[in-house]
Amino acid sequence: MALQMEWEAAGLGLTLAAAYLKVRRVVTSKENGIEYQVAVFADSDARDAHRDPVEVIVGHKQYDDSCTDNAIKDIYEYLKAQDEYSGAEDV
Repeated sequence: MALQMEWEAAGLGLTLAAAYLKVRRVVTSKENGIEYQVAVFADSDARDAHRDPVEVIVGHKQYDDSCTDNAIKDIYEYLKAQDEYSGAEDV
């Protein structure tokens, strides 16, 4: 499970036409919400070749009624609902 989309790499001045976004870490707590880490790779080939991500995003989501037992899937759904991830496709 991952997302694919056009991505502007922060600080690199580079637009990746088919960036591959993979949730790498999720920590869930009903009291503190969900902390997550998303690795952004140049494309799926870069990820498959075990290259380093061009960017790592750390974020937080409040724990709410939309949360299920599958925290990783919850984060993908949450990301797709955010403006900066509009146009992201499941891959």
